[in-house]
Amino acid sequence: MKKRALLVGALFLCLLFPFSTSVFAYSQIVAFGDSLSDNGPEDGDGFGRFTDPGGLVWVDYLAQDLGVGLLDMAYGAARTYGNPYSPFSTTDPLYVDSMFGFNWQVDKYLTMTNNIADPNNLYTVWIGGNDLLNLDGNRPGKVIVNAAINIGSAIGALYDAGATDIVLMNMPNLGATPLMNGTIYDTPEYGESLSQGFNCSLAITQAIMEWYLPDLNLFSVDIFALMDEFITSGDLYFDNVTTMLKYDSDTEGQRYLFWDEIHPTTYAHELIADAVYSQVAPVPEPSTIVLMGLGLVGLAGLGRKKFRK
Repeated sequence: MKKRALLVGALFLCLLFPFSTSVFAYSQIVAFGDSLSDNGPEDGDGFGRFTDPGGLVWVDYLAQDLGVGLLDMAYGAARTYGNPYSPFSTTDPLYVDSMFGFNWQVDKYLTMTNNIADPNNLYTVWIGGNDLLNLDGNRPGKVIVNAAINIGSAIGALYDAGATDIVLMNMPNLGATPLMNGTIYDTPEYGESLSQGFNCSLAITQAIMEWYLPDLNLFSVDIFALMDEFITSGDLYFDNVTTMLKYDSDTEGQRYLFWDEIHPTTYAHELIADAVYSQVAPVPEPSTIVLMGLGLVGLAGLGRKKFRK
């Protein structure tokens, strides 16, 4: 009887073990980027969440889905190389311009960790929109190429410090946002061409990194395609995909895609997190699947024994 009880207990452990989140989950999410990922001053960094009041952004939801902590290094208005809206006053404009950009965020993180990027963490990168929206008189092509180079450089620094799993988000269709879809400015074709040019350059950068860094796991998330799906799917996802929840008067019961001119609602952020989760969710290793199978076979054998008596 004791042997039977021990066997049953062992079989149940075999069944339960593969589903233990602590075994397969990442240790932590470390998020880099701009206002699309900035979750506010709760972590001591950032400028605030750029979505519905009290709402979460996608990295918040992703951390909940994976059951891990979140270190959010993203800053609103950040570019790939800097942030011209730094609140720190200085007489050196170049110093201001270098603050809070992607490279600065990575440098700050590596300073905090003694230049070690834990390979058990999941790192997320979503940046570039402010480069495109603030050309500062530069040609779009030059800005796009420089942004892709900056992103590749910063990801390379993370990789050199030990990072292995990195989520890389591309640019949504800026031409479909209220800023450019005719709600504020009627420049949808221009916005779309900026996004497509950026995404093409980013894809080339990604291909180069994957060629030279074969052990780097880059999870590429096509936000451009996801946004297109949101907009073209009727009311499957949203009731309003053109105007802004923040400024519309009668919004009760309606699902909006956009919170303001450029930022998604918290509901949209949740759907974005779902899309990312579907790519990065850890799966049981083959050995643990075998354990589960053995557990099922063993329980089935116990059942047959019972009915033979």
